[in-house]
Amino acid sequence: MLRLRLWRLSARLTQAEAARRLGMSHLTLGYLESGRLAASERDRERLRSFFGDRAERMFEEVGDGLEVAP
Repeated sequence: MLRLRLWRLSARLTQAEAARRLGMSHLTLGYLESGRLAASERDRERLRSFFGDRAERMFEEVGDGLEVAP
């Protein structure tokens, strides 16, 4: 799982809601979260605006055993 998805889940946002706030389609966000799509510079800027300084780490792999608080 990429850190980007973990952050979205931690913020308790659905993929559709996060995508709306980011100004992109939920399909694009899904592909970015799964690593099936490389982020364009525009997408990276949107994500940096949303997640702040830590966004440089958004495409790092994190363990699948991590849980998100309910």
